[in-house]
Amino acid sequence: MRASIITDSVDETKEIVKELFNLKNTKVYEFKNGFVPKKGEIFDPGKYADIKVILKVGSDESFEFEELVEIQIIQRMNLELKKLEHKL
Repeated sequence: MRASIITDSVDETKEIVKELFNLKNTKVYEFKNGFVPKKGEIFDPGKYADIKVILKVGSDESFEFEELVEIQIIQRMNLELKKLEHKL
C-alpha cells in the first residue's frame, strides 16, 4: 500500500514524521532516499525534495498479519520539481 502526503512547510513535515514514529502497532521499517540518521545529527527534511517512510503495520501479537506501507511526504514547494523529475 502507498500513500502520499503533501505538506506546506518543513515544520509540518517534521511533525508528520514524528507522528509516524508514534503510531501504535506500527514500526518505522526504513527511510528511503538515502536518509540515514547520524549520531548527533538533527533530522532536517528541508534537505530532501521528498521523504519515503516504510512502515510495518500490524506489528503486534494480536494482529493476524503484517503489511508494509509506503508513505511519501512531499513539500508543496517541491511538488512541481518531482513532477518534472518523473517526466525526465
